[in-house]
Amino acid sequence: MKINWDKEPQKREEIVVAAYIEDKIIILENLLDLYAQENLLAISWTPNPLNGNYYTYELKYHRHREKYLINVWKGVRTGDALPILYGDIQF
Repeated sequence: MKINWDKEPQKREEIVVAAYIEDKIIILENLLDLYAQENLLAISWTPNPLNGNYYTYELKYHRHREKYLINVWKGVRTGDALPILYGDIQF
């Protein structure tokens, strides 16, 4: 499994966050299994701070594109802000 980022992480923050989540691929695989098993609409989580900042991650299935998507927001996601990173998951 691999994450195909829609835009290549370029800023230091994006590179650090992308490396962190790519290092957690096995956890993502387990979350996707849970997602499918429980027929969920989305899974989001905010782990302990990374380099002093919180980031919220979200997995969901995009029915029109027929792909699993990943979004990453800076902070604890509370509104409709644009993610700092987003992409799809390739199996």
